[in-house]
Amino acid sequence: MLSAAEALHIASHAWVPEQLADYVTAVSGKEPFLVGDFVCYRGEGVLVVVGYPLSQTSGKQDLIQVLKQTSKEFRPERLRLIAPEIPLWGGLKPTGVCDNYFRLELENFKLSPKVRNMVRRAGQELEVRESSGLGREHEALLGEFLVGKQLSRESQELLRALPGYVETVAETILLSAFDKAQRLVSFCVGQMGAGDWAFYMFHVNSLSRRVPGSSDILLEAFIKKALEHNKRFLNLGLGINPGVSFFKKKWGALPFAPYREAGLTRRNWRSILELIFFGKRTPPNVES
Repeated sequence: MLSAAEALHIASHAWVPEQLADYVTAVSGKEPFLVGDFVCYRGEGVLVVVGYPLSQTSGKQDLIQVLKQTSKEFRPERLRLIAPEIPLWGGLKPTGVCDNYFRLELENFKLSPKVRNMVRRAGQELEVRESSGLGREHEALLGEFLVGKQLSRESQELLRALPGYVETVAETILLSAFDKAQRLVSFCVGQMGAGDWAFYMFHVNSLSRRVPGSSDILLEAFIKKALEHNKRFLNLGLGINPGVSFFKKKWGALPFAPYREAGLTRRNWRSILELIFFGKRTPPNVES
């Protein structure tokens, strides 16, 4: 459970989306807590450690200490770590996911001529509107997107939690692009941090009503919002795939922080506890 001071500290220093405690709680139901410089989350049998220090200065040994402390205290069925680098500790098993967060610097930001033309052409076909919550047309578009895209189970769960996230987190920004027939073509959701960062969290396009530049016109509108809130940086999320990475680079965003995942399950806890308490580890052929 976070104190008011801890919640404000996290909101003021968050620089990757998983550090946004209100976002993670809204989409997963997990309870946030702070250990040193690191945000963690606890759910039913699950512990998630976000291995990105809020100060951006803590090192690998600080992260290992957090892993030791939380493992000893909670002993969850599963532990999940996301971090720029997976430490060699306690039998953590990397999942093989390798990606990067993309950052757009907003100070002195200017559109390239190519992107400016794309936004201008999209503006001839689309109107961008801001609203406070997802309506029926948003939910219908979201349903179409979920059916038409081959998404991981985790991605599907995140998108299904999107309406509740927008409804419960006041700092979210919902922007929608409508065509001349007043049909919803695309929408995006972002969040303003309390510090220097804004976060571009979700983008959903119609699979049946495609309008070139719909993604661009929404991103431009969100950047304007971030500048109105005096943000210096925009975290555009992970690269995901070459197409998404190309889109972000087209806007001038660059990869700035590696993303890696690792996990542990309960059968590993005997060897982990022996590491914590006795400084030794059960041989690999011994299961607990």
